[in-house]
Amino acid sequence: SGAVLSICGPARAADRAWSDAHQVKQTIDRKYCHVSLYDPGRKRRKWRVHILVLITFVGPCPDGMVCRHLDGNPANNHVLNLAWGTPLENSADRILHGTDYRGERVGTSKLNSSDALEIRRRRANGEFLHVLAAEFGVSKYAIYSIAKRLTWNHV
Repeated sequence: SGAVLSICGPARAADRAWSDAHQVKQTIDRKYCHVSLYDPGRKRRKWRVHILVLITFVGPCPDGMVCRHLDGNPANNHVLNLAWGTPLENSADRILHGTDYRGERVGTSKLNSSDALEIRRRRANGEFLHVLAAEFGVSKYAIYSIAKRLTWNHV
């Protein structure tokens, strides 16, 4: 689903029929499908397929809204799987589908969920920030943030 058709080519689009349309090749960039389309001035523009599907079948994006993949699968660009929604709704979708980037899913994370739980337990038992920071290889502020649930609050 999410096939994109074009009637553009060497001849002007106005002179061509939709029966002559061809499917545009899609590429994947950071998990989303893209196509390159040309505007009437022959300037190339890269579009995300899910945006094109919503614009075509639902209507323009309302101010402040983003595209939501309701099943959490960015490759599923079927119109029934897409909706305009707020950024907050989109974030809630990512948490629901387990596709959000937090905790050990963050590429630069030095800790994992069990480390965060261990840090909280040991800090609650009175261990010093600097001792925990040295043992886990992070800053004292990182230990403080975990203990106070400013970070790693999903575990």
